[in-house]
Amino acid sequence: MRKTAAGRNHSFAAPEVFQLMTDANDTILKFGYPDTLIAEYPHWLVLLRPQQVTAGALVLAHRGDERAFSDLSPAAFAGLEHAIRDIERNLKPW
Repeated sequence: MRKTAAGRNHSFAAPEVFQLMTDANDTILKFGYPDTLIAEYPHWLVLLRPQQVTAGALVLAHRGDERAFSDLSPAAFAGLEHAIRDIERNLKPW
């Protein structure tokens, strides 16, 4: 386990620790960043959804300003696979 920038422990296998974003986009801020940060990747953030309609609801948000999947870089798409695998692995029942 490692601590996120918000000081929480998690077992996500993020490749490295990143600095808190100073230019966070509106979507990320809407979901409570940085207080809701669970894991961070070069192109993606995993946030705890502030309003828990379903227990354990998460938000996977792109760190950039792109508004369409077709605008994402190949590196962002590659990172998406890693983030999703970590999320699924960590949310599986024991």
